[in-house]
Amino acid sequence: MPFDRAVLEPELEYLVRRQLLSRREPDQLLMLLDRGFDFTEAVSSAESIHIHVKLDDLSDLPHHELHARGQLERWKAPGYVKYRLPGNLNVIFSSFPIAQDDLIKGAVTLPRPFVDHFGVDMRTEDTRTRRRFDDIPTVAAHNRWRSVRQGGPGRPVHGAHTQVAEKYWVYGPGGAEDWLRPTEFAYGQLRIDENYLGCDHRPIDPAHPMATMALPWEESRRASLSEDMAGIIVYVKSDEEARAAQAIFDQLDDPPQDRLRIRLLSNDRPDEFPDVVVALWRLKESCPLPLTVVDGYPVVTQRVPTKAEAVRITTEETTAPAPGVFQ
Repeated sequence: MPFDRAVLEPELEYLVRRQLLSRREPDQLLMLLDRGFDFTEAVSSAESIHIHVKLDDLSDLPHHELHARGQLERWKAPGYVKYRLPGNLNVIFSSFPIAQDDLIKGAVTLPRPFVDHFGVDMRTEDTRTRRRFDDIPTVAAHNRWRSVRQGGPGRPVHGAHTQVAEKYWVYGPGGAEDWLRPTEFAYGQLRIDENYLGCDHRPIDPAHPMATMALPWEESRRASLSEDMAGIIVYVKSDEEARAAQAIFDQLDDPPQDRLRIRLLSNDRPDEFPDVVVALWRLKESCPLPLTVVDGYPVVTQRVPTKAEAVRITTEETTAPAPGVFQ
């Protein structure tokens, strides 16, 4: 689908004026539309393009203005909202971890708000679009972009309440210090579900100096969830911590005894540590216990939950690690 720069440029200028994009970030989106762009064939098969912006708090957004310029397509509290703007441009704002970078201490250095990635939405599942999608890693290698595949046959890529068949992510030829943000090429129809499907985090740039610390968090969470991670688990390292955690949950009007487990871990048996504990220990470079995990997502670390946190854990859906866990 051709994209009209004359329609897109005022929308980008507005986002810059409201300090939701930097002065430089619109240049990359407009670069996607240039005929000389390395992936121009893939872009020509796109139904829409999108910008995914990371910020601290969705309440800071000028929602009234954004709604007046386009259409509010989806809002999932507490940390995700999507607007459809003119020119087949979608703008997504989120405040929870969406990238492997977000799960590595010190990997993200850009001040918020910033563009996490740009997206090219290749929705039509025909032969030509499929060929152009399959050509992406070859084109990337020829032009010195780095590429990472995500998903594939029988392994759709999930984004909270959505899924597509598969994706390629490409990273600028200038290396990890390049000013270009990652670009996502998503192939297949966008499927939306009211149920939470999980969140396959954007892969980190392979050239990032901390790339070896990246974790396939959502993939491993889903793989282990059916076995032993469902519900609320508080991992502790002493009987005193176990009693403190139990006391907090006992204070609730409706104690979650059917969903709550408190597990004592011993340094003498590190082989019994679950992956989530090992991963956080490695990332934080200190013991994460006590650690509260809800349906595989860490939400409170290095202390037992407060009563207010226990109320939230037992009354609200947990769809991502708590933002402060990885800081």
